[in-house]
Amino acid sequence: FLRGKDAQNLEDVVNILSKEVNSLEEFQKEAAQAMSLLNEKIATSIRGVGLVRFNPFKGSGSGGNQSFAVALIDVDGNGLIISSLYTRERVSTYAKPLKNFSSKYDLSDEEKQALEEARKKV
Repeated sequence: FLRGKDAQNLEDVVNILSKEVNSLEEFQKEAAQAMSLLNEKIATSIRGVGLVRFNPFKGSGSGGNQSFAVALIDVDGNGLIISSLYTRERVSTYAKPLKNFSSKYDLSDEEKQALEEARKKV
């Protein structure tokens, strides 16, 4: 009935158990704070990614689908779209901010498709 080798009587057992309960309560508070912090961070992390590769020129074109649009969004649809247009002479890269699954800048069909793919994964 006496717990552990240090307990000499019932009062010692109660004191040991009380200390353990206090220790567990403190651990529970710390764990709850850590979970709250993690939940805040997760809410603003990238949760959806959509990628579309395409050829911006008509026809089969040489070089294939070297251009791309990628959407990176959080659960609220905030994030950005990065697009890259590849030609033989140069590569152009664009970034457009997103808020609530839309942008104040016009989105190309490929960017809209990348955003829709990302939205499905949120």
